[in-house]
Amino acid sequence: MPTADYANADLIMLWGHNPTSTWLSQANAIGNGREKGARMIVIDPRKTALAAEADAWLQVRPGTDITVALGLIRLLIESGDYDTRFVRDWTNAPFLVRCDDSTLLRAKDCALLGKSSHAQTSANTYVVWDSEANRPTSYDPVSDDSLSQAAHSALTGRYHVKLLSGEQVLCEPVFALLERACAYYTPEVVAHISGVDKQQLIRAAKLLTSSKRVAYHAWTGIGQHVNATQTERAVAIIYALTGSFDTRGGNRIYSQLPLRSVNGQELISPAQKRKALGLAQRPLGPASQGWVKTLDLYNAIIDSQPYKVRAFIGFGTNALVSQGDVTRGIEALKSLEFHVHCDLFETPSAKFADIILPVNTPWEREALRAGFEINEEAVEHIQLRQQMISPRGESKSDTEIVFALAEKLGMDELFFNGSVEAGWNWMLQPIGLTVDQLRQHPAGIHHKLTQRTRKYAEITDGKIRGFNTPTGRVELYSETLLRNGYAPLPSDDRQGPATDSRYPYSLTSVKNGYFCHSQHRSLVSLRKRSPLPVVQISQTLADRKGIQEGDWVQIETTEGHARFSAILSPDLDSHVVIAEFGWWQACAELGRNASSIVGAGNSNYNNLISARSSDPISGSVPMRAFPCDVFLDPEQDLKRRTWKGLRPFKVSTIRPESDGVVAIELVTPDGSLLPNYLPGQHITLCINKGSTEHELTRAYSLTGPAQLQERTTYSIAVRHQRGFDEHGNAVEGRMSSYLNTLLKPGQEVHLGAPGGNFVLPISLPQPVVIFAGGIGITPFISYLESLVGADNMPEVWLHYSNRNSTTHAFAQRLEQLKRQLPRLNVINYYNKPLTGDTKGTDYDSDILVSAAVVPDSLISRRARFYLCGPSPMMKVITEQLIEKGVPSFDIFSEVFRSPVTLAPEGTQQYRISFIRSNQQDLNWTPSSGPILTFAEKQHLKLPSGCRVGQCESCAVRILSGKVYHLNGQEPEDPSVCLTCQAVPVSDLKLDI
Repeated sequence: MPTADYANADLIMLWGHNPTSTWLSQANAIGNGREKGARMIVIDPRKTALAAEADAWLQVRPGTDITVALGLIRLLIESGDYDTRFVRDWTNAPFLVRCDDSTLLRAKDCALLGKSSHAQTSANTYVVWDSEANRPTSYDPVSDDSLSQAAHSALTGRYHVKLLSGEQVLCEPVFALLERACAYYTPEVVAHISGVDKQQLIRAAKLLTSSKRVAYHAWTGIGQHVNATQTERAVAIIYALTGSFDTRGGNRIYSQLPLRSVNGQELISPAQKRKALGLAQRPLGPASQGWVKTLDLYNAIIDSQPYKVRAFIGFGTNALVSQGDVTRGIEALKSLEFHVHCDLFETPSAKFADIILPVNTPWEREALRAGFEINEEAVEHIQLRQQMISPRGESKSDTEIVFALAEKLGMDELFFNGSVEAGWNWMLQPIGLTVDQLRQHPAGIHHKLTQRTRKYAEITDGKIRGFNTPTGRVELYSETLLRNGYAPLPSDDRQGPATDSRYPYSLTSVKNGYFCHSQHRSLVSLRKRSPLPVVQISQTLADRKGIQEGDWVQIETTEGHARFSAILSPDLDSHVVIAEFGWWQACAELGRNASSIVGAGNSNYNNLISARSSDPISGSVPMRAFPCDVFLDPEQDLKRRTWKGLRPFKVSTIRPESDGVVAIELVTPDGSLLPNYLPGQHITLCINKGSTEHELTRAYSLTGPAQLQERTTYSIAVRHQRGFDEHGNAVEGRMSSYLNTLLKPGQEVHLGAPGGNFVLPISLPQPVVIFAGGIGITPFISYLESLVGADNMPEVWLHYSNRNSTTHAFAQRLEQLKRQLPRLNVINYYNKPLTGDTKGTDYDSDILVSAAVVPDSLISRRARFYLCGPSPMMKVITEQLIEKGVPSFDIFSEVFRSPVTLAPEGTQQYRISFIRSNQQDLNWTPSSGPILTFAEKQHLKLPSGCRVGQCESCAVRILSGKVYHLNGQEPEDPSVCLTCQAVPVSDLKLDI
């Protein structure tokens, strides 16, 4: 289907598509459409953010979407509220189908009265039943007369038509066949097979019939199934019944920029095209367009079927983590005689290559883009993306690599003599632009095109434009499918949910919105937001299997097994298991190791999937519906589970660590074993739980070794926070004061499980540089304790700042660790040394610690920097490091804060000022909604993207004031708010 005009739609239908994770421009356009009043249908197994706000959410079991589609078609036809005129005029619904051979009846085969000479000569003149004249009549889709004929064409009934041979053939209109094909799929049957609530199904049908402008999109959610082709056809038929095609607010076919094509398809001979792998098995499938199915490639490499593939060049593909049949894939890659892989980094698939050619990133090269999908303005925009930095090392773009290979193979003339820019200029020539001109306009150039709606209805010289199909109409009934041995109408032979006693659950996959398929899990900023491969299961299934939130579980299929961390979803069908794909990369800075793609400990979703059973027409692989079982990972230690919420603990010991600092050891009341954690993580401590006046909760870094064989305790260290306010009055922290002066051994407290994303690497090739201020040493004590006995520990430089020896926490333990860790370097700084403090013995320097102490050699080696201490210290050192050339993404800091937990309600009012937009003191109330919505109502243009708080495109810096995030997820930077989710809880000033 073409581009959905969400912003102008009356109804938006998203089928197996979640643009908040996959397509931000669509998510933004949907937000605009919803703001204008568009209603929404979401068909998805998950209650996504969009499903949660939909007017109808059809919670479909994976693989049964065709049942839902056929049920909706039935309801639309039964109600009679579909667009009858569009169906008669612009689909092949009235065309007669022969009951003897199921083909469309042609006028040339019939003895029709009053046949036109044109009808006698055209092979594609069809027959309809004229309900007024009560006889068959020829129907030429090209002729403008066809529109008046269609108005009287029957859509139901059975008719005998006389052939030229004199015999009669029984025929039915396409629409009658469609109606009968859907008759079985009552709301009750649909509910039984698909799990969709029948009232929601009926609600969705009413939304479709009551909306004039319907925009819909479907993608891999229904495209990766063994019945994908017929499902897509069924959904397209629903859309045809709405009549919204190529209308404003529907799915638009925009005029495209007339660039020359350089894909070289015309250079491939027909004989060569017929050699495409898989073409013989699936003549209408991807091979007919020059695409190759992965399993067909594997079979050709390993079994020489239909011929031997000996060499392979891959560009950025990572088949072993993005396609099924992983074991077969490994065998195929090993069997190649020659394998070249082009990529930014080594992937599991690239490891089998003979040669890896380094590809540079988009920021290291220019790129041409003509036309952007989403709306008319975007389609008419052409832009040359600028090169931001010079290419690193010997890396080149994919295009440059192809051009260089072509030159070496003597094909340089076909490749513009090796000049990519010359190729672009050749492409641009029809619109009169050059690359040089685009360079002068880095924001791009708008090239106005003539855009029209309902282009299919245009008539030129008495001929209708129609549709680019064999019948010239939207084909509810496909004779092309029929001729190739497939069902001409969408059908589903299921009579109930698929069952398998070994694998009773339906496994489907989901794209993690923070990563791009199998990339980017090595990036700290993203991995912090999604550290583990997760699987979503229902609470019912979890109870049945003895699984708790956070447990490691195994998913098993006929193909293999994989390991994921469980998330319990209260809204999920108990027969559905939803796991993420694309996991293999390490993120050493966060202590996250790489995982294998097969075998023990793997988290490779694709290791669970096979393409042996695939869509017979397209070859689509069942990535989104595969039978499975799920159970606790045998390696899961049930005695050391993590937990949700707060759990009772007892204070086992309290001891002074330094002046104003106490070390506290905590144990469970029954002395049970506790889960380990990662070095640098923290626990949440609550005292006086349940007391309205005295309950206090704070987070504290753990101080012991992160991994212990028989852990029964957690330990923390807390400094008594004391100082003076602006009036000179003595003040102290309520929690730290209580812990330092009132807490007693044996006292009950409550703890949240260890967590947090401030984690330090046990193994890292680059040096680790630490800046600790005062009690900020605590996460680093845990880190250093964890390095004892570790293999391949990094070179560590600890810069530790204190006032003097009395405030120097863990001094003795650090001296012991220096002796145990030969690659540890500790430099102590005393800002106000005492008379008895000896320089060179008690401390090393009395300067104010700063980034100046870091030699350039460490920066050139790409050292990673970790900071914990007073906020002013961390802010200054961070700025200094960046000034010295350290990338901001190589600097990590621990900041504990108390997020706002109470949303505004009722009649509260706050003033919001958008400083750079010069909009001051605008009145906000809870009914105004999130800040983004509020700003747009004031005609302010704020950045936005997914609109559900995930992509962070809408992040805006807070100059003063506080906000609450409606999704309950605070951004990592406390000085930033996500305007699509944030509401003020005080007067607010924003830097925009």
